[in-house]
Amino acid sequence: MTSSSTAEYFAKNLQQVGFSSPTKAVLTTLKEAVDNSLDACEEAGILPDIMITVNKVGAGASKSSDLVEITVEDNGPGIDGDDLAKVYGEYLASSKFGRGRATRGQQGIGISAATTWA
Repeated sequence: MTSSSTAEYFAKNLQQVGFSSPTKAVLTTLKEAVDNSLDACEEAGILPDIMITVNKVGAGASKSSDLVEITVEDNGPGIDGDDLAKVYGEYLASSKFGRGRATRGQQGIGISAATTWA
């Protein structure tokens, strides 16, 4: 597995990773978080139960955007505490991470790109 800084990869591939506008960023973040939930539940053999909340928390950086808080909760097995920094801080160039497989996402950018965008 190879890795590079999420910020570095993200800056070079903004359009490709789905964050070319505030609207696309919110949609991509939702998709990636739900995909992660579905992958984790599928790997664990659990019927997924996913709760999504999007709240406006203020004005965004540009005139026509809002600052939003996105919460996605599921009944999956969770992320091992030792892996949290990797999940949210690195671009992982692999279809596998830890004990699970990413079957829905692409390129391994997922939720780490959403964190970088935020």
